[in-house]
Amino acid sequence: MKSLNTKTIILAASLLTSFMGTTVYAQASTFKATTIVDRKFERTETSEEEAAAQDVADALAILDADKACSKFATQNGLGKYGEEIKRAFQGNTFDSLLQGTADLRKVCPRFDQMRNDEKVELYTVILGGMAFYESTCREYVKAQGPNGTLFGFFQLHKGKEPDYDEGRVCRPGDSNPQNGRMMQCTLSTLNRYVEISNKLFPNRGNGETYWETLQNNAKPKQHVPTVLRSHIRANKANGASLIKIAIRDYCGPNK
Repeated sequence: MKSLNTKTIILAASLLTSFMGTTVYAQASTFKATTIVDRKFERTETSEEEAAAQDVADALAILDADKACSKFATQNGLGKYGEEIKRAFQGNTFDSLLQGTADLRKVCPRFDQMRNDEKVELYTVILGGMAFYESTCREYVKAQGPNGTLFGFFQLHKGKEPDYDEGRVCRPGDSNPQNGRMMQCTLSTLNRYVEISNKLFPNRGNGETYWETLQNNAKPKQHVPTVLRSHIRANKANGASLIKIAIRDYCGPNK
């Protein structure tokens, strides 16, 4: 048998690649061979729940929070705390959060057209961003606060958690994730402050939110990822400005 020279091998490989590409294109019908479209095609093979988790993970990735906060969501599905958020909404009434606010609609114009499960996914993005900027999603981190020890993902006042949701849902110790109540306590606290101010992002100093991360005019402290420099032309921004960008991504027309 005559050995093949280099040019012959390259030509054969090229023809084989071309044939395979044509076959894939035919199978994929209208899908073009690009990374972005391939990813969309792959998503049609996933369940609706997996696709929703991917949207949450993508929004957190914009903040560079996807690795640190992977217990909220990954490309493979909701994480431990994403599931906990779902259960918290199923077992409690957070009317103010589900009704939304004018400032939330400004960054998520389709909020009123969303199903409740989509709104829960959106709040998973919001809480993931909050946890990232409050604690870098460290479950057991401590700090000194104005009224005692701040603890956990959301830096709730340890042992005084009910003081901030009027005792509606929170119990002493709910800041500890081992209790399994951290997310519902956090959501209840957020629901109360939204009820008071009718804003998700109130101005600093009005006493209308527990978290500096959500204060609309808080001092810029957070690092701005390179990918967001076209949106925020600065090295640092406040948490509210960055979380709003993640919200816009989740609420985009193609989601």
